[in-house]
Amino acid sequence: MEWVLRGFLLAAIVAVTVFLFVAGWRRFQEFQQFREREVQLVERISAQRTEFARQQEYHRRLLNDPAFLEAVVRDRLGYVRDEELLFRFEESGEE
Repeated sequence: MEWVLRGFLLAAIVAVTVFLFVAGWRRFQEFQQFREREVQLVERISAQRTEFARQQEYHRRLLNDPAFLEAVVRDRLGYVRDEELLFRFEESGEE
């Protein structure tokens, strides 16, 4: 009878140990997935901050640098001064 009780107790201990290991392993895998997602988000935040700083500098130059503003307006909007002529050439795909 004592051996049966010890066997039952040993089986219960093994079952609880296996259950805790499986539950712990699942939590560990979930934790790893969260860590990977965190790394991805930190990289994305860093890239967004870099882009924001670039845009802030561009905006600052538009407001404070007349030569830069003129270059942007001429390039993007095709503006010219009254005494200038603008020549636009069509690019053809054939040579």
